[in-house]
Amino acid sequence: MNNSLSKFFMASLVALAVISCQSIPEEAPISQDMAEEIAENSNGGENARRGFGTEFGAFLIGSEEVINGETGVLVSPGAGSSSFSLSPDGKSLNYEIRVANTTDILFGHLHLAPAGQNGDIVATIVGINDGLNNGVIATGVLRDEDVVGRTLSQLVDEMTEGKVYVNIHTAVNPSGELRGQVSVKRPGSERNFAVQLSGANEVPKVMTDASGLAKFQFNESDTNPTFQINIDGIDSDILFSHIHLAEAGVNGGVVYTLRGDRVTGPFSGVYAKDELLASMLSGQLKGGDLVILKEAFRTGYAYVNIHSADFPNGELRGNF
Repeated sequence: MNNSLSKFFMASLVALAVISCQSIPEEAPISQDMAEEIAENSNGGENARRGFGTEFGAFLIGSEEVINGETGVLVSPGAGSSSFSLSPDGKSLNYEIRVANTTDILFGHLHLAPAGQNGDIVATIVGINDGLNNGVIATGVLRDEDVVGRTLSQLVDEMTEGKVYVNIHTAVNPSGELRGQVSVKRPGSERNFAVQLSGANEVPKVMTDASGLAKFQFNESDTNPTFQINIDGIDSDILFSHIHLAEAGVNGGVVYTLRGDRVTGPFSGVYAKDELLASMLSGQLKGGDLVILKEAFRTGYAYVNIHSADFPNGELRGNF
């Protein structure tokens, strides 16, 4: 590459960096933990060595239940998560199931079907749990003898292909109250989450020149996760901000208040910076834990919403 071309290339990179940073002021530098994880994943660290197809998860929510061929019909009071880990020899699959605000569980299964369809049971993973349930409701190990009509290896292949879902059945909804499609966890996908905030993501869309960025960082033990929200160009007062449960394009209920006090506008800068606390979970996650919230982040079933005086229902939104 000749000298003049090199200078042009470097100048273009600098210009691009300046443009991309203009909309989010006062951005904090990458933390030491985040920098170490980036280096670890890029250099073949433990997360990278685990590889794809050995760790799986699912976020469980009522809107994923299929009733008369339709999803989004059932609104359940709770939510949940599941995690699966394949042993190095591929002969056993460890699992853990968590729920929040869920009453009188009858049983829970793995079913074979893609999202939007109901399918046959291929394994039982949860037994009876009477009363109000919060936290871990089942742990165990699946082997060939625990799987119906297939080997464990075949089941893992079907999980990798997105053909398996978790279904939690309750006394109120015996056909299923909490459901989630199992998906492969990318190495390093459970530590850091970032989402751009825009009026175009609101439902319905709003016209605003404001923008924002929300970042959440978890540690390995899921204790004391932190977050920071930067906002640029909100003209009116900021009323409050929340985490809601719903996919992109759908509105959902509040499960966490990120900031509840009114902030005088116009505003640009670091709007909120704090720790996430399990004791502050509300709505469908009331009484639950941050592991369930994190799985909602990973699977795109949560969004950040900034409410302003100009747009009380939300001016800036971003789904994970």
